[in-house]
Amino acid sequence: MIAPLLELRDARIDAGERLVIEQLNLCSTAERVGLLGRGRAVFDALCGLVQLTEGDLLVGGVPFGEAMRSHRYACACPWPAPGAKRYDVTVFDGLVYSAMLAGCGATEAQRRSSAALARLGLAHFAKQRLPARVGLEHYLAGLVEAALFDPEIVVVDWPIAVLTEEAWARYGTALSMLLGRRRFIAWVPGPARLPVERSWVGALDELLFLDGELSAKFATGGAHIMRILLVVAASPTQIQSAVDSSGLALSPVAIRAQTGVARAAFVVELAMDEFGRPCTETVLTWCDRHQLPIVRLEPLGGVC
Repeated sequence: MIAPLLELRDARIDAGERLVIEQLNLCSTAERVGLLGRGRAVFDALCGLVQLTEGDLLVGGVPFGEAMRSHRYACACPWPAPGAKRYDVTVFDGLVYSAMLAGCGATEAQRRSSAALARLGLAHFAKQRLPARVGLEHYLAGLVEAALFDPEIVVVDWPIAVLTEEAWARYGTALSMLLGRRRFIAWVPGPARLPVERSWVGALDELLFLDGELSAKFATGGAHIMRILLVVAASPTQIQSAVDSSGLALSPVAIRAQTGVARAAFVVELAMDEFGRPCTETVLTWCDRHQLPIVRLEPLGGVC
């Protein structure tokens, strides 16, 4: 039996002295998983940028620290890493330094760097220096770095709403070569607008949404569907009556800690109009008919 790609048990994640996530229990059931909302904190923990201070975070059934040290998974993030100075070296030299930091000798590091560039069809990229402004080249360098140790699993930062369609096509080609048949976890930072972005989001098997006390797990939708987060203030009895007569595609969202006024949360599937906007009239009418005060109504990033 294959272990879950991603699992969190009573997890608490801190960014510096700031609490981001606590008491989170979540387990993926798919091979290609997208993280939304405060799922960024989980992504950053996997990349070693923030701390898991309590509980467990497992990748492929292995504690993430052990999995990272053994190169079971690799992170594909744009260069330079957050907080780092701009790299004033060639891409090849940067890859060699990265491999040496991971424990390789100089000769082995050079061999792995050349092999990774060739594997992704980017051998011509070796002598390039990265411009000051983050763009396609920085994301390509991150993909090559992730290929250095031929990992089983890839954790990848997608450049949603960052690259042009032409740049995305080049990035997508290298990304396809890196992923192959590997399992992967993707950070999806915002709504996919370009057709190529929607194609990649649509290729995910499962989306995990986290936001404060809210958490949800659901499959990706069709090309003309957008998912909306709806939070209303109402009693359980009132909610049940309204849901039974809604006629809407509603998926309950777990609320881990109810405080003050009772609330209920849902992911709602809505069609989009010709301008790519969700058709929210049916939701607004339903809430008004059942006197459900709306606390939040907003699109889920990356879901189209």
